[in-house]
Parts: sequence; structure tokens; C-alpha cells
Amino acid sequence: MSYAVVWRENEGPMHVGRLELDGHGLCLVGAESRRLAFGELARVGVERRPPARLAGRPTLVAEERGGAVFHVACVQGLGSLLEVVETIEAGRRNAVA
Repeated sequence: MSYAVVWRENEGPMHVGRLELDGHGLCLVGAESRRLAFGELARVGVERRPPARLAGRPTLVAEERGGAVFHVACVQGLGSLLEVVETIEAGRRNAVA
């Protein structure tokens, strides 16, 4: 699955690109690319409060065990974002099993 997104790692610059999901993790692709394995994600959630949004959109917040925090907003909106979160949570459960 692939989604049009804007994303940021920690407090770095915002990137425009896509989020790709497979059975092992997600890849954020843009001017820079990052691969996040499901098993390395310590926390995943959705931030809806206006000050915490990215590009004014509800935002996925994914924190790696190593401490990097990724903020991702789907251009298609909240429905797509919730689909991404559900897929990530299922992948995290499978990575633990």
C-alpha cells in the first residue's frame, strides 16, 4: 500500500512524498527516505490537537525504540491515516509474536 504524505523526523524539515507499507514495516520516501521496521516501533498514535498537527492535518506519531520520532500526515485525510495506523498496529503485533 502507498499513501501520499508529508512527514518530519524529530524536529527536522518537512518532506513531501509517500508512505509505503509492507509485511515488515513502513518506508517514508521523499527527498530523503527512512525505513521503519514494525518491531522497532516503541509507540504509535494519532495526534489531533491543532498545535501538534503536521501541515494542519491529523498526524501519526511513531517513535522508534532508539528515540527517533516521526510525524506523518496523509494528504488523503483522516480515513487514510487511520488505515495506516491499523496496518502498523497489526504489523507490530505480528513482529512480537
